[in-house]
Amino acid sequence: MKFSIIIPVYNNEEWLDHCFSSILNQTYTNYEVIIVDDMSTDNGMEIIKKYQTLFKDCKVLKNKSKRLNGGTRNVGIVEAMGDYILCIDCDDWLYNDKVLEDINNQLNGEDCMFLGAIMHTKEGDIDLIPVHKTWEEALKGSLCALWTKCVKREILQSCLMKEGTLFEDLGHHYRLMTKIKTFSSFGKPSHVCIRFNT
Repeated sequence: MKFSIIIPVYNNEEWLDHCFSSILNQTYTNYEVIIVDDMSTDNGMEIIKKYQTLFKDCKVLKNKSKRLNGGTRNVGIVEAMGDYILCIDCDDWLYNDKVLEDINNQLNGEDCMFLGAIMHTKEGDIDLIPVHKTWEEALKGSLCALWTKCVKREILQSCLMKEGTLFEDLGHHYRLMTKIKTFSSFGKPSHVCIRFNT
């Protein structure tokens, strides 16, 4: 299996259809989906159950205690079986239906591919498309969020996120970068992110 797509979920039922359908509609289908619910209190589980039957390979896991962002991502990372791991926040979605196909075509065995995004904000859309040529550029200039990276499974499983954290990305980014030896840049959007829903 090429990709493990990890989706941490907490109380975002209004965005789940958009997120899940963007994965379901991909032209490339050699992936598994791992949905990890962090004790949601809304009706999102009904939407999750619907998509669980539509994805050909889907695991739905529910935390038994609150683990916040870092811990919830870790649950999915540990369960992953794909060659590479991608993370998608449950209120985001893949940019178009060929994202996985394009990532797969560009991957050439590197440890990490840096992805790009279009971020929707109240002030308008922001293009976040990193293109790094050196390790120093990648260390200093890349977006810290885990969803901006496609990482080899064994590397990410050896570098889990800090448990019980909401803003888990920054510290994890620098620890992960010490394990990455080879990388490339996707060079175009892979995700659409919303930052006006809180």
